[in-house]
Amino acid sequence: MDTIEAIKNRRSIKSFKNHTITKDEINQIFEAAILSPTSYNIQNWRFVIVTEQKLKDEICQLSYGQKQVAEASLVIVLCADLKAWEKTLNDTGKIFLKNHEFILLMASSKPTPEILN
Repeated sequence: MDTIEAIKNRRSIKSFKNHTITKDEINQIFEAAILSPTSYNIQNWRFVIVTEQKLKDEICQLSYGQKQVAEASLVIVLCADLKAWEKTLNDTGKIFLKNHEFILLMASSKPTPEILN
């Protein structure tokens, strides 16, 4: 399946079978997730695995009462460490910051011939 086809055919799952997820299944999910590329391989994501029903019910309430949160076998809370780049700041990190600022500038302004050259 190509990317555009995958985007057009995506769907949300709102109900789940009553299935206890195994540690092997959890490991398989995370093995795939950690393969996701991150800028400069900073890997600034953190995962919290929630299987306890009481916690899933609380997260459901914080998620505007979305029942699928409470009904899922496993809830993965994805957190971002927004300061991860500071922890590994070195010469490469300094280059990253300069490039990052340039990318933000390009994203917020119209490119001119001077910028493009």
